[in-house]
Amino acid sequence: MPATKAKKQLLFQVIVLLECMYICEKKRIAFEFREIIQKIQGTFNYPVHPIDEEVILGCQSLSKIAEPHDRIIVATAKLLNAKLITKDNNITNSEMVETIW
Repeated sequence: MPATKAKKQLLFQVIVLLECMYICEKKRIAFEFREIIQKIQGTFNYPVHPIDEEVILGCQSLSKIAEPHDRIIVATAKLLNAKLITKDNNITNSEMVETIW
């Protein structure tokens, strides 16, 4: 019997959800925030990662990145050895984490 491929995950740092909420409130996208939350809740493929001590400690080594929110996102990606989907030039130019986009 052939081995099954592991399903891929798209992990959300909790701070990204806060940013999504803000964007929805400002009507910059045509979604309601509740719709986004409903789509990711209860599904294995879209886990939400918290801001914990390990993430915060990881932020200390990211002085190339000025924005605290961006440091949290990058620290999480580094901690989890994950690629980061972003078009933020400050993050991509820092070369602190592998980025996609």
